[in-house]
Amino acid sequence: MLVTANTLTARQMVEGWALPGVTAALAPLDHRLVLRRFLARARPAALVVVENEFWPNRLAACAQAGIPVLVVGARMSARSARRWARLPSLARPLVGAIHLLSAQDAASEAHFRQLGVPAARIGPALNLKAGLAPAVPAAELRRLAPLFDRPRTLLAASTHPGEEAPVLEAFAQLWQADPARRLILAPRHPRRAAEVATQITAAGLGLARRSLAEVPGPQTPVLLADTMGEMPLWYALAGVTFVGGSLVDKGGHTPFEPAAQDSAIVHGPIPATRPRLMPRWRPRGLRCR
Repeated sequence: MLVTANTLTARQMVEGWALPGVTAALAPLDHRLVLRRFLARARPAALVVVENEFWPNRLAACAQAGIPVLVVGARMSARSARRWARLPSLARPLVGAIHLLSAQDAASEAHFRQLGVPAARIGPALNLKAGLAPAVPAAELRRLAPLFDRPRTLLAASTHPGEEAPVLEAFAQLWQADPARRLILAPRHPRRAAEVATQITAAGLGLARRSLAEVPGPQTPVLLADTMGEMPLWYALAGVTFVGGSLVDKGGHTPFEPAAQDSAIVHGPIPATRPRLMPRWRPRGLRCR
């Protein structure tokens, strides 16, 4: 199996799995010439697209080469559906290349049907995040747990620009009132680590960086989780998780993973990618406006 990733960090994460028969590579540029060379070298039996990585030329090249395209856990918001509907000449070959599509939810499935995916090519709904609780590294959890009083630990998970500032402002007030509190700040993209570290310092808070093997302490209450592939560990350490992408227009990220680790859920006013799901979670979590 060849797993392609869009960033060096993601490729390194796949390589770190060390799974037999699995190799990792950077995804090819979505350019027809580049794709023809890539497909001729890799000679895949099928392309499996996970969630919503739709690259028009990639799908078209697979269709031209007779390579079946399977889409698993597909997600499409109402806004994305409207955008694709305004580009029918681009949408038609894209959906025509899909041999089988499994949507995350009924709303996404309806959007794909409206774009022209035939009913015969639509499989059962499947949400990969809902059906799998990633394993927590037990040894590392035991090592770090004494440093984090779980009820007093907040995780800001998969944050985007514009979200760290209000999180840090709120946490600074909590920490001043209770110095035992800790914040694990995990930006969506670790490449923003330097930028986020500057924001933490500007908020008057000391920090430890996970990428430097540092740990939090009395004067460094914030752990900047600037690594990949460790989110299950952070969920297990935090009693409360703020779900990123919900204070800015990113649609909100998954609530399944913190729930799997029994971490209370806090999110902003934009859980747009899962509007049908969130009302069922509110009795056990919180929502800020």
